[in-house]
Amino acid sequence: TLQLLRLQKALRPRLPAVHQPLLLVQGRLDPTVTADAPHIIHDEVSSSVKELHWFDHSAHCIILEKELPQVAQLTLRFIRDIESQ
Repeated sequence: TLQLLRLQKALRPRLPAVHQPLLLVQGRLDPTVTADAPHIIHDEVSSSVKELHWFDHSAHCIILEKELPQVAQLTLRFIRDIESQ
């Protein structure tokens, strides 16, 4: 956990340098990442295309959990939207 906090502190000043499309998916049951972290990332990146989605029944490894089909569908839609721009 200490390493994660150090990493977050080091990377936060660099968030405005991110301009790529960004899809954030976060599990509400995640014991590792604080609930404000996805909001901070979303709000501080410079991407003009960015989305934040919460999944109520997932924890930290969201793509290994029961909401994977919804995450996969969301991800495919996001990619298709980017491609069509």
